[in-house]
Amino acid sequence: MKKFLIRLIVFFAIVLSICSTLDYIIEKGLRKTNVSPYLVWNKIYDSKINADMIFSGSSKTYVELCPQIFDSILKLNSYNLALDGWTFNMQYCRFKIYLQHNNNLKYIIQNVDFGIFEERNDLFNFPQFLPYLHDTLLKNTTDLYIGKLTFSEMYVPLFKYNNQFNAMNLGIKSFFSKNKNIEDKNKGYNPNDKTWDSSFHKFVIEHPNGLNREINPLDIKNFEDFLITCKQKNIKVILEFPPQYYESITMVNNRQEILDKISEFAIKYNCIYLNYLNDSLCTNKKYFYNSQHLNKLGSEIFSTHLATDIKNIIK
Repeated sequence: MKKFLIRLIVFFAIVLSICSTLDYIIEKGLRKTNVSPYLVWNKIYDSKINADMIFSGSSKTYVELCPQIFDSILKLNSYNLALDGWTFNMQYCRFKIYLQHNNNLKYIIQNVDFGIFEERNDLFNFPQFLPYLHDTLLKNTTDLYIGKLTFSEMYVPLFKYNNQFNAMNLGIKSFFSKNKNIEDKNKGYNPNDKTWDSSFHKFVIEHPNGLNREINPLDIKNFEDFLITCKQKNIKVILEFPPQYYESITMVNNRQEILDKISEFAIKYNCIYLNYLNDSLCTNKKYFYNSQHLNKLGSEIFSTHLATDIKNIIK
């Protein structure tokens, strides 16, 4: 019986050692990869951005604001920090992490739209967070959502990568690849070259009377905290309401309430507030791939327009 217990202990020690080694390899590999979405997180944590201006927002910012255009017009170094699919709570978390690891920030362009105070429940694209959950700030934020890591997933080696075969494969390959500088030609920007799709038509059929967008108290609080933080750190905030297809605007029944709340914050904290809901882009489908997002053509026109407006204001 004693020999059996010894063998059992040795067996589990070997398994634990293998799992710990694999966990280390995968995490280190993901922390050096230049594959999205890990690329931007890696540059944040490795203090490789240090931009004069950053763009914060969800998919609208992710596909619509081109840093190269802003750099050319404003003669500064900008970077797109947008989090595809995420609402303000996680955007604010990423911003705070960015400030902990990067310097020189003078301006932030924060996307605002009818969903700015809305919150999602699930951990969208959760694998992107896995290599960085040793960061208490990020861990505490992900813990607010359905799908957060259990105790065993967090502390048993390799268990958090359960069913995450793509992340595991990428991490192992990256770990054993030659070290190289992280390539980031688009500086976080990811334009979409698609043409207009049928999603808005389906939305109108499903919501013939429009809908109310949520105003979540947590996001209201976080948004004000964000503005206070920027004011304390002397970071100029530019609130930017991007173009969206004009027929979709009237589908938001409580749109004026949301617009008033944004204006209230802008006035209170002396922010630049640029609203493009009446921009000429809004009336032409050729600039959009759905009612909410500009395509590559539209995003380049809008980036030029926005950068020029900002230049005229802050000169």
